[in-house]
Amino acid sequence: MITFEHIFCDPPSHCSDYLLSGSFDKTAKLWNLCTGECIQTFIGHSEEVLCVAFNQSHAKVATGSNDSTVKLWNAKTGRAIDTLSVSACLKNLLKSLS
Repeated sequence: MITFEHIFCDPPSHCSDYLLSGSFDKTAKLWNLCTGECIQTFIGHSEEVLCVAFNQSHAKVATGSNDSTVKLWNAKTGRAIDTLSVSACLKNLLKSLS
């Protein structure tokens, strides 16, 4: 992950023309690196977006925020597919470890 001042990016780990960024403005954005165009803005977190990732086909985007949620998005529509509470995830993890 690359951190710029108030911007968090998931650089492509494979040959790709896309970059995903998260920001303190509570959004994530999918960028076309060839044109510099913002393809999609993901709006739905109530605090800054600190973690971002997308799958290899660019069909889904995941974002993590200081609002204690992880969201899974449809990259094409920008709509949230699912929202996970980080605290619930940690509780399940601790249960599985005990």
